[in-house]
Amino acid sequence: MHLTVLTLRDFRSYERLELRPARHVTVLTGPNAAGKTNALEAVSLACRGVSFRRMAPADAVRWGSGLAVIEAVAEGESGPVTIRL
Repeated sequence: MHLTVLTLRDFRSYERLELRPARHVTVLTGPNAAGKTNALEAVSLACRGVSFRRMAPADAVRWGSGLAVIEAVAEGESGPVTIRL
């Protein structure tokens, strides 16, 4: 399976993000504190169900928001699978 779409709403530093990773290699670049690690954490949560950070679930919600949403779409041999957290 490979991740085809990652959508974030009010997750950590992101109000909204839609990322469409390349099939083989995707590189996230940007200055310090731009949200690169936050995007990788969202992938970890969607794929593994756990964060690589030690945190309370409320820490993942963007400041001032009541709810964070991660939606990941992965494509495999049997078709697309959507995971929504």
